[in-house]
Amino acid sequence: MRLLAAEELGRVTFAFVELSRFPVDLYRNPAQAVLTVVPVAFLTTHPAAALLGRLDAYLLLLAPAVAAGAAVLATLAWRRALRSYAGASA
Repeated sequence: MRLLAAEELGRVTFAFVELSRFPVDLYRNPAQAVLTVVPVAFLTTHPAAALLGRLDAYLLLLAPAVAAGAAVLATLAWRRALRSYAGASA
């Protein structure tokens, strides 16, 4: 059953990678909001916009908070996964 869940997670991850291939500005407003909340835009579009001087100041100030939040969530997910890890041969 866990293998099936891992396969579904792979599909979702692939979908977000495909969405991140294009600038967030090309999508309509609901998709832009989702891609900004899920830090796809902060990984792909916003760094390029900052280098070009086109990034809004509030997004520039928000970026460290998003990075810190993503790091906290990744740490919590990692620790939870380690608690349920049983080994490669188990």
